[in-house]
Amino acid sequence: MFTAESIRSILAGQKTMTRRVVNPQPNDMKPLGPYGRMIPYRFGKEVPDIPGVRVQEPIKCPYGKPGDILWVKESLYFSVENNNLYYSADDKGVGDDIFRKFYRRGSIRPRVGALLMPRWASRINLEILRLDVARVQDISEADAKAEGADPHFDPAGFSEWPDAPGFIKHDLGGVEVMRVAIARRFGFQQQWDAINAKRGFAWDTNPYVWIIEFRIVDHA
Repeated sequence: MFTAESIRSILAGQKTMTRRVVNPQPNDMKPLGPYGRMIPYRFGKEVPDIPGVRVQEPIKCPYGKPGDILWVKESLYFSVENNNLYYSADDKGVGDDIFRKFYRRGSIRPRVGALLMPRWASRINLEILRLDVARVQDISEADAKAEGADPHFDPAGFSEWPDAPGFIKHDLGGVEVMRVAIARRFGFQQQWDAINAKRGFAWDTNPYVWIIEFRIVDHA
């Protein structure tokens, strides 16, 4: 699932990547082959006859692998005035075919939560192009743009990301008084914490995340 803001960004072609928490968090990272991407591992069952020693097991991405198709769940609402269902993210009607399916099933409700959306009502299908794992704070400016994040100001930004674009403010005597960074990474940080901080995976904890790059495809 995505937020309404993310859905609008996907439909506008501004969001082509998402980061999701690796859960459980890995105990180790190992390369897949000599030049392969890093694979997260966690401790599994204890080794027989060797107390305290546990086997390391790879953590499988629950979202799939490159080539797989993901379908996006989103909430709907019913308009009595227009006698139709609409996608909450952008107020677009679901279309006659989907409305009739809801009607025949007796599923017309004032609101249909994203978790209850059936597969046939989804309008967005995403093909996974690339899958990777990294710490959330390792995000680049290019990836933050692909995440659909807007640029944000951060007075302390130069200490964390010295390469961030921005400006330097001087007083009348030409003495530097402030450095202000402007970067999409700051915007992504705020988006991340708004969703994940309450779940125990705040930006400052720097959790491992699945990096999923995707593109919109037609309905299968």
